[in-house]
Amino acid sequence: MQREQVEAIEAGLRQIAGIQSARIRVEGGDIAEVQVVAAQNRRAKGVVRDVVAALFGRFGITVNHQSVSVVTAGGPAETELDEGPSSRRLLFRSVNLYREGNHNEGQVELQDGDRVLIGNASGPAVRHSQERLVAQAAMQAVSRTFGGGVALELAGLQRSRVGSRTAMLVHLIVLRGRTQIQLVGSALVGTDALEATVFAVLNALNRILPTLTGEDTVEYEVEDFPSEAGS
Repeated sequence: MQREQVEAIEAGLRQIAGIQSARIRVEGGDIAEVQVVAAQNRRAKGVVRDVVAALFGRFGITVNHQSVSVVTAGGPAETELDEGPSSRRLLFRSVNLYREGNHNEGQVELQDGDRVLIGNASGPAVRHSQERLVAQAAMQAVSRTFGGGVALELAGLQRSRVGSRTAMLVHLIVLRGRTQIQLVGSALVGTDALEATVFAVLNALNRILPTLTGEDTVEYEVEDFPSEAGS
């Protein structure tokens, strides 16, 4: 593992909510230990889970939970501390792409606590459109957590070379009233480009998710009833 790749991974881990510093020790080309300094309002178990998920989802690297050590600026992380609402993060469950005739449909499932969020997007089955459909499906799934008056737009999606690896980059625009927020997310492409697309969307949105979520909305379907005779 090259030093440039190690530095890129460390920078990616520092983007996780509550992580102030991250250092990686490499032995024989593999990650032997991940040392993390976290905020005091983060539980050690949650930090370890986020680090392991980020390494696998964004960089295609599998590590043992026991290889991740967590401390806080004031000492060892307290496992009894509750994570505040600002640490809320959506987790990846699955991504699927279906084709019927000349149309594709992307479906993404995310985990929000004990709730499953499902997003769908469809379009013509043209070349290079699969990642865009999956990104739109992921955005729809995330938007189910938003409060009123928030809209999400996919401004750009592309693959880019980063050293010896390929990364998926997304550019999102969050519209809230008259305010526009520009967001960029990234994830290294491992064995599945569609999964990397979902992780890139989550990388962009998880950072500001607590500021966008609101009360759940309830949708009602109204049916037309035939009018009574003579009315």
